[in-house]
Amino acid sequence: MTRDGRRALPGDLLRRIARRVCSADAYDRIALPVIADLQHEWRAAVEKGRPLAAAWIRLRGSIAFWQTVTLLGASSMRRDVVSRDGARFIGRSLVAFVIFTVMLAGWGLEIPGPLDRTKLWIGLLLLPSVIGVTLPMGLLLGAWLGGRHAYMADQRSARRAAVTVSLAAALLAFGLFGWVLPRANQAVRQEIFTRVTGSDRPLAPGDREMTLAELQRGLQTIDPNLDRTRSEALKAEWHKRLALPAACMVLTLLGLACADARGVRTIPVMAVLYPAIVVTYHLLLRTGEQLADGGRLTAWLAIWTPNVVALVAASLLSRLRRPPAIAP
Repeated sequence: MTRDGRRALPGDLLRRIARRVCSADAYDRIALPVIADLQHEWRAAVEKGRPLAAAWIRLRGSIAFWQTVTLLGASSMRRDVVSRDGARFIGRSLVAFVIFTVMLAGWGLEIPGPLDRTKLWIGLLLLPSVIGVTLPMGLLLGAWLGGRHAYMADQRSARRAAVTVSLAAALLAFGLFGWVLPRANQAVRQEIFTRVTGSDRPLAPGDREMTLAELQRGLQTIDPNLDRTRSEALKAEWHKRLALPAACMVLTLLGLACADARGVRTIPVMAVLYPAIVVTYHLLLRTGEQLADGGRLTAWLAIWTPNVVALVAASLLSRLRRPPAIAP
């Protein structure tokens, strides 16, 4: 029930979210029709006594809504959807992401021997792992750089673009870490093993070569009372597949907070603070992973600590927010 005594309908929460993240024109022309269609079809299914169809309509409508919101944030086709500051964030994030990816991919090709098809194939297989690292790094830098000069009239649009693009990046990273990366890691291990030993014997996958479903099955077959270390290691890997995609959104929020904070948004401070943030995040993640693998710390606490620390830092920096600039 709503506050006015009316029965809550599917899409009421989505409508409130759309009012906050969409411009007035985008809300009226794009988001509201999607929600209205959802509610109309759901009500018709309920009246016909088809609960399964109603549940499917509700799920399908929710997915359509989030797809619409993501496209609104990522598309620069209309000025009222993504402002110049939103486009600035997207462009600078993309440039940073490409630069970091090329750098790390180049280091991944530092394998002894001449450059040949095998080495190029290994470098290609390493790309999912590199992208998983460089995607949140690029979003952090893009939000930081893109939000430094946001005018008061465009700040809401810039933040809306940042949040929706980071959500899309998180979904991409989830697919990478959940399914693509494990298969690529296993292919790299097998390729290097064959290259070094000359044997085609298939290698058994390790924790990092298991998909989310395989990790879940592994946890179900282990008794944590008998093998706590192994259980915590699998749990740590499982939580990492979720925490790293979430880092796309968390580090974007931190970048926006840094862009708005007095004394932090200058280029000299950024040049020192940005690499410190990246190194600290991955150091906390690596340390937590080692503690969890050894059974010395609960897996979820060890893996999610870097994201919690970044959110706390963003909250503290938001209190140092600068006065918004007035567009000329």
